[in-house]
Amino acid sequence: MSNEVKVGVLVFAALVLLTILVFGVGEIRIFERGMEYRVVFNSVAGLNEGSSVRLGGVKVGHVRNIDFTEYKDKRMVEVVVVIKESVPIREGDKFKITMLGLLGENYVEIMPGMVTENEVKPGSLIEGETVVAMDQMFEDVQAGLGRVNEMLDDETVENIKKTVAHTEAVSGDLEYVIDTSKGDIIATMRNLNSTSVRLERLVARNEASINATMDNVTVISENAVGVSEDLETITGRLERGEGTAGKLLTDEALYNEVLDTTTEAKGLIQDIKERPTRYIKLSIF
Repeated sequence: MSNEVKVGVLVFAALVLLTILVFGVGEIRIFERGMEYRVVFNSVAGLNEGSSVRLGGVKVGHVRNIDFTEYKDKRMVEVVVVIKESVPIREGDKFKITMLGLLGENYVEIMPGMVTENEVKPGSLIEGETVVAMDQMFEDVQAGLGRVNEMLDDETVENIKKTVAHTEAVSGDLEYVIDTSKGDIIATMRNLNSTSVRLERLVARNEASINATMDNVTVISENAVGVSEDLETITGRLERGEGTAGKLLTDEALYNEVLDTTTEAKGLIQDIKERPTRYIKLSIF
């Protein structure tokens, strides 16, 4: 192979490599197919043609063109995006411009809506989310700091200082108490530990007695249950009028008769006490 042919092949290979690098780094797309959508924003916030379009952080397209347009009687920025045919856009999807990382490039982020909503036809006009400019953000932050400064007047600052000083004083006192009482605290913990050990040994030595006592308690509890059942039985019999006591409680006529008999007996005893000679005659001769 002659030198001329070698030089020609080398130049051709360099041109091919350069073309691939230019197309890859510059994100120039050839023969790329997709669906176009027109998205209007109040500001593109530094978005450029060729910037990526992402859905859930996954790249699904790119920005093809950026131009001005009129929308709802306002001058807006129209961004034409090209999205893969395999990624349908639905009516609930939201478009916003965000930044990839703290110092990264701006891109269009699609926040997906419900999958049950209708698909948006390619070429449709979609209203994007309002973009807050950096100067507006700084103004809002400055306004917030101003409100904080208004809240922190001299009296409030003085109260905060007093609170901090009081907290430091209490912390110092607590540290002093802990430091001076460290020996007592350690001795108390050792005593508690020793007491716990002795208690465990005592329980171990008297385990049989404790178990027997628990068994006796169980038997007493069972006997109490039996007594309670017997009392319930007796109470039921009395309520049903069974037996003499039950009849006295339920039969009013019998109760009255017993009451009258008791009253007469009391009168007879009283009369015997008052006039015993009427009933008892004692003769010696």
